[in-house]
Amino acid sequence: MHGISPRFIRIPRVGDKRSDVKQWLSRGLETFHSVCGRCYTDSMLGYDCICDAIALFERSMEGSSPGAPPIRSVAELAERTGYSPFHFSRLFSAIAGMPPKAYIQGRLLSRLATEISETDSPITHLAQNYGYVDYETFARAFKSRFHIAPSAVRKDRFVPHGCLQRWEPQVPAHRATTSISGGLVGKEAFVLCGLPFFIELGEKSFHKHWASFMHVQDRMNLGGSDDTAFHQFSAWNDDAELHGLSVLCARRVAEHSTQPPIFTLRTVPAADYVVFRHEGGPKDLALTYQYIYGQWFATHDLKASLCWEFQRYPGNGDLIEIHIPIALV
Repeated sequence: MHGISPRFIRIPRVGDKRSDVKQWLSRGLETFHSVCGRCYTDSMLGYDCICDAIALFERSMEGSSPGAPPIRSVAELAERTGYSPFHFSRLFSAIAGMPPKAYIQGRLLSRLATEISETDSPITHLAQNYGYVDYETFARAFKSRFHIAPSAVRKDRFVPHGCLQRWEPQVPAHRATTSISGGLVGKEAFVLCGLPFFIELGEKSFHKHWASFMHVQDRMNLGGSDDTAFHQFSAWNDDAELHGLSVLCARRVAEHSTQPPIFTLRTVPAADYVVFRHEGGPKDLALTYQYIYGQWFATHDLKASLCWEFQRYPGNGDLIEIHIPIALV
């Protein structure tokens, strides 16, 4: 396994005293330091990484100015924790209960709303301090969140409803309805052959994509591959410009096999993976991912730092193996 091993600790449980939770979290915060611009240590748990990322973002809002605006990018926070932006967003959402982009924008606008109501500084200057170079963009975002114009907040000197408070650490809770197990596995490189699709964010079902693939999959040449399971390879753009992910519905084929031009070949590199076995079919898969990021990564020091993963479907589809790469080998 190239030196990768899991580390299990006693974590807080639902019902623990708040002071005990804070004491547990403080152990991670005590290890905070900067290495090449990063705010994490390799041994920090996922839960601690999110706590530190939030602390870093909140500190960046203190004393912000046009020349030193606060952190506004999910990618920057993710880079500081050692996760890829996609996996960081999943981890953040599972632990904090909202996407990091929503948290960042909500907190920036809330701080701005407070300063607009309590100070006499020009609103345009305050907006620039928080990274809003274009006032019209800021005013639209402000009114969209608070349903009131910034000038009205200044005139009436009140903090509008809808301000987002800083997230406070809480014990993650999960109601497991599936049988889930996780383990560390090293895999050599292999080749997948299938049909590619682009999936928009928010699309909940891949049924029609798999139906298209199943209609033509018997035309491919497996080339003697001994793995007959279906695979779903997912990759995403870490600059968050595409607002979705690329999915390959596929089967494993021999390395140098020749395929009809309708298919796409993808070489999956050799890597170390955390593998989760989900039992129960696709209907409860969202709960399993909630467990993976809300509990497993939250309480382990392994970082999902790459921008892809794959699922493997052996048997009749009730068992799904989720492979999340930790590092290339």
